[in-house]
Amino acid sequence: MLKIENVKKSFGLKNVLNGINLTLNKGEVYGLIGANGAGKTTLLNIVARVLNADAGKIFVDEKEIKIANDLKGLIGYIIDIPALYDFLTPYEYLEFISSPLNLSKEKLKEKSDIVLKDVGLSDCGNKRIKTFSRGMKQRMGIAAGLISEPEIILMDEPMSALDPQGRYEVMQIIEKLKQDGKTIIFSTHILGDVEKVCDRVGILVNGKIQVEGNIQDILNKYSENVFKVYVNESDFEKVIDTAKKCEYFVSATPKANFIEIEFLNGGKKKMFKNLSGINVDINGIVLKEQTIEQIFMNLSKEN
Repeated sequence: MLKIENVKKSFGLKNVLNGINLTLNKGEVYGLIGANGAGKTTLLNIVARVLNADAGKIFVDEKEIKIANDLKGLIGYIIDIPALYDFLTPYEYLEFISSPLNLSKEKLKEKSDIVLKDVGLSDCGNKRIKTFSRGMKQRMGIAAGLISEPEIILMDEPMSALDPQGRYEVMQIIEKLKQDGKTIIFSTHILGDVEKVCDRVGILVNGKIQVEGNIQDILNKYSENVFKVYVNESDFEKVIDTAKKCEYFVSATPKANFIEIEFLNGGKKKMFKNLSGINVDINGIVLKEQTIEQIFMNLSKEN
């Protein structure tokens, strides 16, 4: 549905985007992970045609998007700090930004009621935005991005500066949009949120997407050379003795109800075979995974 093809962008001598390729399917939530200054906002600005790329193309439903007018009603862009006219009410603000849609008053009221309900502001339609909390303004920004009923939604750090309750509320909104079949690019550096809501993620480092894929596949790929062996404490010694007999053995660390067995590169199959063949009741043998945050930090250091 959305295709980003070899997009590049520089500012002066600084290369911000060095050839971004990305394809999103209908109803997919894609997490774009990167540190501040990694190029996340630049990429979203280019997709929204707020900014021109130095090279590359953007396609929506196989049609190349060249100017902002090509996106009319197709994309909703939700930024981290919404530029709201806080002397207006939500109804007045939604009427103002919807003027290009040429809606009747009845249709505009109907659509405004829907988006305000979706973001949890049903009872605030006639209140001045200047009286809103930071979280309420964030939700108002989301409502503004949804008023045109876009099929593709760009969300740039939608939970920045929010407290845990505010982040939870925004996550609930994203889940609902996903259920409604919307396609979402969700940029963030709050990595715990990505694991909860995204179907796929891409880690942006030095202007390139260094790692991309299903979250579980990435976690599996970057799993550590450590097995967690869940076994009764009375069998700890027998399991450790068995692990030590494997030529790939590095260390064994007993925990509350499992043992961490570290092994050398290339020894996963051999160590697993040795452990699974032991004559004790083993409740499970699983690879110890890194978190998305750990993977991101390691990639940032390497690049």
